[in-house]
Amino acid sequence: MLDSIDLNNIPLFVDNSSVELSDTNLIYGKNGTGKSTMVKAISHQINDAEHCIIFDGMERFIRPDKKLNAILLGTQNLEIEKNINDLVTLRGKLQAQLNVAKKAYDTHQVVLMIQFNVIKILYGTMFIGIFSTIFQKIYAVGEEVKSHSQKSSNNLGQRN
Repeated sequence: MLDSIDLNNIPLFVDNSSVELSDTNLIYGKNGTGKSTMVKAISHQINDAEHCIIFDGMERFIRPDKKLNAILLGTQNLEIEKNINDLVTLRGKLQAQLNVAKKAYDTHQVVLMIQFNVIKILYGTMFIGIFSTIFQKIYAVGEEVKSHSQKSSNNLGQRN
């Protein structure tokens, strides 16, 4: 293994007499900063060519049939993807149930309003105070249910 690289005879690296190396080294930088020059210096100084792989283009990884000489191990986490799909399906079912509940609530509110108006006509103003109080309580409970279902709908939307 090459522990350091001597850069004394390379004009591009005037200030560096040598650079320490480790088991794995990554040389990167902008174009024209000396990456290829440093790699050439390593290849000239290497004492273990069998364990030193110098990447100098994709040609080495292209087979004669022009296909990439590589193995793809996976691009997805299938277990997590299944869980996500299950949650998306559950969200859809819950949203459908919530929509049915909202429709039923709206229909029930209309029916209550009609019944209240019929009672008002039939029994006159004498019972209006009593039924008005009952209706207001029923309406308040309905509004609370509607508010809760809206929060649930919003929470379902945020998870997606």
